[in-house]
Formats: sequence, structure tokens, C-alpha cells
Amino acid sequence: MTIKKITKAASAMIICMFLIACSASQEKIDEAAQAVETMKQARQAAEETYLDITDDSRKNEINILANEAKELESTDISKLGANKIDSFITKVSELTSSYQSMESDFSAILELETLEREDRKKKTTYNVYVANRTGMNFSRVVFHDVKKEMSGDNLVGKDAVLPDGYTLMGSWIDIYTDSDEWVFICENEQDEELYYFRCEDLKGRNLEGKTLVLKSDPDSGDRIATISE
Repeated sequence: MTIKKITKAASAMIICMFLIACSASQEKIDEAAQAVETMKQARQAAEETYLDITDDSRKNEINILANEAKELESTDISKLGANKIDSFITKVSELTSSYQSMESDFSAILELETLEREDRKKKTTYNVYVANRTGMNFSRVVFHDVKKEMSGDNLVGKDAVLPDGYTLMGSWIDIYTDSDEWVFICENEQDEELYYFRCEDLKGRNLEGKTLVLKSDPDSGDRIATISE
């Protein structure tokens, strides 16, 4: 064998050894492929949950992540060198974490929106009259759902007064089918004391156009709100 041939053979061997040293191991390639698959699953879960909610405030963010994911998914892992595959796996893992965090946020929003939709199905809003027969003048009259711990707006309005003997018109109150106790919370204009008027059973009643009378029970003296037909 001539010196020239020996030199060529040695050069080829060196190049081959260099390529082997620079190539990623099969174990690393498999690890990267699995990381990409996990990211795809996290992305799918986040995007599917996003489509189920009405809140679109993070639309721009999800579009940015989608572009990053497409770039990583299109990478030919087999051609990544040993010095690049670790950083590739890190990027994929970070994007997976972002998607998982996003999916968790979207799931919480979905749960809240689902509860709100269910609540709306249970709610009926009535336009009623509220008559004051208490002997007091009220600067604030609020309809309160005891079970849900929810209060409506001041039916009297800002800087207004409901005098004794007068009736409020166009008052809107919400009744939920799973509630069973309601009160009117009224603030006396003179001493700013709060007075509570327990409503008679409103469950299942059609209150549209009805008058709710605030008064004291003549027998017990209890403060009550009764339905006047």
C-alpha cells in the first residue's frame, strides 16, 4: 500500500470517528422523540380546553406557543448533533410545561363558566313592586338571597328615599330554584340602622308584576315581606 493510499484511509477513518462522536446517541434521540410526543399531548389538551371556554383573553399567547410547537415538531431529530439535542429537549420540556400550566388555567375557567351557566338556568328574574308599610323611610332596600349569600343592587337608587306608604316600581329581583330563604335588607334614612324583613316562601311562585309588602306582623311583631296579589 502506498503512502498516499494510507493517508486517504486514515483521513476517512478520522472523519468517520468525528461524525460518530458528534452524532447524538440513539438513547438521546428516543428521549427527544418522547419529549416531543408529550408536548403534542399537552398542546392538544390545552387547545381543546381553550375551545370549550368563552374567555379569549389568552388567544395571542396560545397562537405564539402554537408557532413554537410547530417549529419543534418539524425538527428532524435524527440529524441533531450531540451538542444540540440536549438544548432541544430542554426547549420541548419548557414548552410542555407552558401548555400544562395553560391547560390547568383553562380548566379552572371552564369549571367556573360551567357553574355560572348552571346557575343561570336556575335563575329567574322578576319585575316586582316593593311597598313600604313599615312606618320608616328607607334610603336603601336590598333583596338578599340567604342561601347563596348574594345581594342585589339598592332598589331605591342613589341619593333617593322610599318613604313610608310609598311603593317602588320597576324593581328587579333574582330567584334561584335551589334557594329557599330571602330577606329585604333596609336602611333607615334617619338613624342608618339596618332592618331585615324576612320574605314569605317565594319558591315556585310567579312573582312577575306582584307587590312585595314590607311590614311588621301584627301578631308576632316580626318584620316580614309578603306577596300582595
